[in-house]
Amino acid sequence: MKFLYKLIFVLAFTTFFNNFIYCADELLSAKELLEKISINYKTNIKDYEADFKWIQNDNNQEGKLYFKNSQRLRLNFTNPPNQVFCTNGYDFWLYLPTHNFVLKQTLMHKEKKHPDIESDIEKTNSKSEKVEKNKSSSKENNENQESVSSIIFDSVGFDKFLSDYAVEFHESKNLVDYKGYKVYQFKLIRWRSTRNGINVIYLTVEPSGIIRKIEGITAAYRKIIIEYENIKLNATLPDLLFNYEPPAHARTMDNFITNQGELR
Repeated sequence: MKFLYKLIFVLAFTTFFNNFIYCADELLSAKELLEKISINYKTNIKDYEADFKWIQNDNNQEGKLYFKNSQRLRLNFTNPPNQVFCTNGYDFWLYLPTHNFVLKQTLMHKEKKHPDIESDIEKTNSKSEKVEKNKSSSKENNENQESVSSIIFDSVGFDKFLSDYAVEFHESKNLVDYKGYKVYQFKLIRWRSTRNGINVIYLTVEPSGIIRKIEGITAAYRKIIIEYENIKLNATLPDLLFNYEPPAHARTMDNFITNQGELR
């Protein structure tokens, strides 16, 4: 009988504690809650890999994403086949196999502190549009890469989202079900709208900081949706994974932002 009383007490306390935590989250503003999630993310998630699907108009892309906190990101596309988007925090590569072409830019010198990488990548994408402006398929790829830099790559938790966007709850401020996961849903509106970037973001994220879905709306009212599945956390991804080695047969344009492009 004493064991039964203890069991009831433990269950009651656990329920009370969970409700207390839940209510505490419920009292937070949308921005405060996203800040808390960001802290959880930066504290507990060192790296992860996931399958991603990327939907833009009738263009569906997919592949494998690798991320290592806080500067490293790699996307290996299976559709389109063999396309690669990669950065180690110091250099950025974009391989377009359909044109046998690699765009590379040095983002920073290793002895310097980590800069705003997303800003540099957005400049890179702007330049890449000029490089491929006469090729319609390349233009589409470059628009896609700009979308990556705007909504998929946040190098330090959700800091860029928090600084560049007003944050509010979307539909509900409570945890909701999404494909078997408990998630929060946020709506982010850029403080100052841009002509090329993402001005509105709908963010579906777990309390741990794992993003399950991002929906971005551009200034031209184009919708980009990115979904993540089969997420593996803290897999101890090697740094070498993010040092991209372009195919030997591909043409490479080095530092095409800072030096107007050095083709080799």
